[in-house]
Amino acid sequence: MCLEACSSTSPCECEIIVHENCLKNVCLKLQRKDCTVCRSPIRVEYINMEIDPPDILEMHEAITLYENNCCVCMCIHVGLFLIYLLSGLVGKFFLFFLGYKINLFCFWCVDHVLSSLFVIFILLMVSHIFCKN
Repeated sequence: MCLEACSSTSPCECEIIVHENCLKNVCLKLQRKDCTVCRSPIRVEYINMEIDPPDILEMHEAITLYENNCCVCMCIHVGLFLIYLLSGLVGKFFLFFLGYKINLFCFWCVDHVLSSLFVIFILLMVSHIFCKN
């Protein structure tokens, strides 16, 4: 609703005081061709309804950003999976050399998970010690 002073009148029978742009906006929003006060037809000039097409470059950048995020996410998952496999294998080799009978290439068993967690824990502790100094 516009509260600014105005001297122009609406193009209908009641000739209410209204800005031309405000009248056009109301007609667009309400999708009416009659006056909301006197209900007589409003003679509105042609309103430019052209919509600018979306910027192709912006869409391409958005798609590229999405694809890059997917690639980064996939690389993180693959990296974490490889860390799990390799750290579990290192832990199992350590247990194997200590004399435990372990299936070295069973990657989905409890001893692999525990070996992986142990190796990762040891690596984190060693890196913490060296980074602290």
